Amino acid sequence: MPPDTLAYLSGFRNHLASEALPGALPAALAEPRAHSMGLVPEQLHGTSPRAPRGEALHLWVYRLRPSVVHAPWSRVAAPRLTATPPEGSPPEQLRFRPLAMPTGVVDFAEGLTTFAAAGGPGGGGAAIHTYAINASMQTRSLANLDGHLLFLPEAGPLLLQTEAGRLRVGPGEVAVIPQGMRFAVHVEGRGARGFVAESMAGPFELSERGPAGFNALADARHVQLPVAAFEDRGGSYTLLVKSGGHLYESPAAYSPFDIVAWQGNYLPFKYDLQRFSPLGSLGGEQADPTLLSVMSAALPGAPGRSALELIVFPGRWDVAEEALRGQGFRRSAGASFSAVLLAPEERAGSPRGTFTFTPAHVTRGPSARRYNASVALNDRDASKPRRLPSHTLWVQVDSDLPLQVTPWMLAHPQRDHELLKTLQGYRPAQVGRQGSK
Repeated sequence: MPPDTLAYLSGFRNHLASEALPGALPAALAEPRAHSMGLVPEQLHGTSPRAPRGEALHLWVYRLRPSVVHAPWSRVAAPRLTATPPEGSPPEQLRFRPLAMPTGVVDFAEGLTTFAAAGGPGGGGAAIHTYAINASMQTRSLANLDGHLLFLPEAGPLLLQTEAGRLRVGPGEVAVIPQGMRFAVHVEGRGARGFVAESMAGPFELSERGPAGFNALADARHVQLPVAAFEDRGGSYTLLVKSGGHLYESPAAYSPFDIVAWQGNYLPFKYDLQRFSPLGSLGGEQADPTLLSVMSAALPGAPGRSALELIVFPGRWDVAEEALRGQGFRRSAGASFSAVLLAPEERAGSPRGTFTFTPAHVTRGPSARRYNASVALNDRDASKPRRLPSHTLWVQVDSDLPLQVTPWMLAHPQRDHELLKTLQGYRPAQVGRQGSK
């Protein structure tokens, strides 16, 4: 990924201000009757105005033209995009090989494909999408009215142009575009591929630290936010909106990215996963993967439950005395989506771009080969600290909702049907046989 030369602000959920031209931000009133530059004040809400001050999300923007100006909307065919859950999918682990890059011209709006979904817009839902694209949205913008989007790039950097400014994000980083904000995805290379997690339950928040106190996990100061950047361009533009899992379009005669200044805390942001400070076991039991949680979107009215939770497995020291290391056997109450974002080119078995899915209450666990090798180690070798390399990065997106895989992904040519074969050959325990009286 080329060096990121964009300027950023920092600090998660801070009330920030930015202006692309000096004097564009009003000094006193947020909504003056007549702006000194003739800009139009407009407010974007992320929560109800009556939300507690510590939870309220909003953004005042000052733009060249009011966004209320638009033509009628028409439905756009998007057969691989949905916000409503499929009727059902098999209760088995799934694995997919890296997706192929498109051969025709495909931008983000065309390449976004729903992998799995649960619930729906307005009902605390969630979805996982994939994308494989090779073209930029030069004269098109998209606003997702259904939920908040978490970008997980796996191949190729992206330039995310938003109403609040620009973010450059590549493999090893994540970015969040809030619900309702217009954006365009630009490809900075020959193509890009990755995943998008969509929360229809609420915004993403950094995970609580609990007993860890003030340090470790994700630090708010490492969250980067854009500075104001606008364009005053006329021409033929297309405004796209995703609403209820469907795409709608409307023509426009100018660029929607005409915000000269803004102030507030309802903003897009990016975070470098390599800055995550992991916690782990020092001895005894292996800690649950939730100890590596980066951020989550909570389910309203359900304490301790998340529509989506992002967990990262970065390079780190792995220490555990007498405990099974790595993935163990479990049947979780939620569904789990995992993907390899960074890996050496020569890695076999799970190369970069591989992704897996395990439905709720379906047993997951290591391959028979890996498990048998682990239990066969002597105590001394099993307890040795090992360094997990920094050039590998896995992410896991968990959901307490019953995610169902879409029919087109179940029939996808990159589905790896060899997965279940790796789960054969576990050595049975030798305990003898005892009768009962």
